[in-house]
Amino acid sequence: MNKKIIMVDDEIDILNGYQRNLRKYFNIKTFTDPFEALDFISESEDYAVIVSDYKMPRMNGSELLEKTKKNRPDMIRIMVTGYADIDIAMNAVNRGNVFRFLTKPISAENLIESIYSGIEFYDSIMVERELLDKTLKGSVKLLIELMTLSSPLIFSKAVRLRKSAKKICDVIKIDKLWEMEIAALLSQIGCLTLPQEIVEKKFNGMELTVEEEIIFHSHPEIGKNLIKNIPKLESIAEYIFYQNHDFSYFDKISGIKINSELPLISRILKVVSDFDYLKQMGIDDDSAIRRLISKSYKYDNDILNTFDKLLTGNFSLNTIKSLPLRQLRVGMTLAEDIKDSKGIVLIRSGYELTDVILMHLVNAAKVRVINEPVRVFD
Repeated sequence: MNKKIIMVDDEIDILNGYQRNLRKYFNIKTFTDPFEALDFISESEDYAVIVSDYKMPRMNGSELLEKTKKNRPDMIRIMVTGYADIDIAMNAVNRGNVFRFLTKPISAENLIESIYSGIEFYDSIMVERELLDKTLKGSVKLLIELMTLSSPLIFSKAVRLRKSAKKICDVIKIDKLWEMEIAALLSQIGCLTLPQEIVEKKFNGMELTVEEEIIFHSHPEIGKNLIKNIPKLESIAEYIFYQNHDFSYFDKISGIKINSELPLISRILKVVSDFDYLKQMGIDDDSAIRRLISKSYKYDNDILNTFDKLLTGNFSLNTIKSLPLRQLRVGMTLAEDIKDSKGIVLIRSGYELTDVILMHLVNAAKVRVINEPVRVFD
C-alpha cells in the first residue's frame, strides 16, 4: 500500500496538527504554498493522495486540485474547507475530480478514514493499470510474432518503417514515442489478409494492376479493424487507418485547410512508407527523397524536410560486426541474409532479431548447418 500523501494548507499550525495526528499512519509531505506543492508534484510521481484546504490566498484548493489533475491524473484528491457551501463542493468535484469533500472541523478518525479510502482507490488504479499494461504488451508481442512467422516479408517492411520513423521522432521530439513504434510495427498487419502474391509484388517494387492497387490499399482499414478493440490501441488503429492518406486529403473533402486533423504519426508513416516503396524499386536514397519532394503536397513538409536532412546527413546504421550464432541477441539487426550450408535463406537481411526468430534459428541449427559468422549492425 502506498502511504505517501501531500497536505496543503496556508496555516502552518494546521499542517503541524496534521503531522502530529497522521505521521504514524502515513508518510506526509506538507506545503503552505500551493505553487510549491505543484512544483514538487511535477517532479514526484509516487504520491498517492493530496489533501488541500480550499481557502488559500494565492491559489484556492479547487484551482490547485484542478492543476494537479492535469499533472498527476491518478493522484487521489481530497478537499478540505470551513465553508459548508454546496457550490464550492460541486465546482471542486466537477473541475478537479475530487474524491472526497470534507468540512471543518474534521475529526482525526474521519480524516484518517478518508485518506485510507483514497489510498486504497489509488492502489486499485495502479493494479488495474499494471494489468492493462501487461495485456497491451502481451497483445502487441503476439501480433508481431504472428506477423514474423506468417510473413517475414511484411515484418521486414514494418521493421524498416519503425527504424526510419524513430529517427524522425528523435529529431522532432514527439510525445509517446511508444505509440509511433507500435504503429510502425503494426502498420502492415492488414497485409496478412491480402493475397500474398499482391503483397510480394508491391513490397518488391513491382507495378500492380489497377485492381491489385485497390486490393492492396485496403490494408490500412483492415489493420485498423484488427486491432481497434485491443485496450489502449484505439489511437494506434486510427494512425494505421490514415497512414496512406495524402496530407491534402482533408482539403479535398472540406475545401478548407484542416490538415492538422491528420494524425502526426500517420503523416510520419506516409513519408517513410512511400520512401520505402521507392527504395524497394531499386531507387537510391537521394533520388527517392527528391521524388517525394516533387510531390510535396502529399506530405507534411516539416516531416519531409526533416527526413531529407537525415538522409543527407548521418543516416547509417553504424558499423557492422560479425558474430557466431550463439552471440546473437534480441534487438540486433541483420546486415545480410542468414543461410544454411545449402544456400537456403533462413532470415532475410534487415530483420531485427526477436526471441521468436532466435528460437527459430536455434531449432534450425539442430537439424542443419547454418553459415557463421552472422553479420549484424552494431
